[in-house]
Amino acid sequence: ARAGVARAQRTAAIEAAVERLNAKGLRAKRIAVSAAFHSPLLHRSAEQMSVHFAKVKFAPPRIAVYSNTTGERHSQDPEEIRKLLIRHFDEPVLFQQQVRRLHADGARVFLAVGPGKVLSGLVRRVLPQDWVTTRAMDAPGRNGVVQFAHFLAQAAVLGLPVQWGPWFEGRSLTRLGVAELCAQAQAAAKIKPTDWQLSAT
Repeated sequence: ARAGVARAQRTAAIEAAVERLNAKGLRAKRIAVSAAFHSPLLHRSAEQMSVHFAKVKFAPPRIAVYSNTTGERHSQDPEEIRKLLIRHFDEPVLFQQQVRRLHADGARVFLAVGPGKVLSGLVRRVLPQDWVTTRAMDAPGRNGVVQFAHFLAQAAVLGLPVQWGPWFEGRSLTRLGVAELCAQAQAAAKIKPTDWQLSAT
């Protein structure tokens, strides 16, 4: 992202780099990850995945899919996609280039589908002056089911084609239109003869 670089290396090398950068007045810290992803240290993993991918049938994408290995849109050639996914394990992520390409191609809504809200924040840093909307599905410290419901509702308000059927399936809920819902709310708000009204004055 803007003015930010993530570096993958062995633990001792990272600790030494953090110490030297901080000593020079630059902000640096270790990031808690399970492996040195997207670096040459995962070359053996890339080789192993190439064996797995060789058994998988790839097809041309039916929608636009972008690679953060190149920062560009994936080819329609299945073999090229296969090769690029293998490279993805041990080559750097070009996140800034990918976000800028998506924006140049018309993307204005960015949804972070996964844990945390780091990526949605990075999108805002890459495109600080541009009109974009970012939403994170699973921010830490909040109920996951409630967040997901809010996430779907926000996506629908933004005009995205949310399919609500699976969300309500099996819940034995009555299907209501907006007019019916408003009528029910108005009826419930009417004061009944048995209601007590208290004044604080």
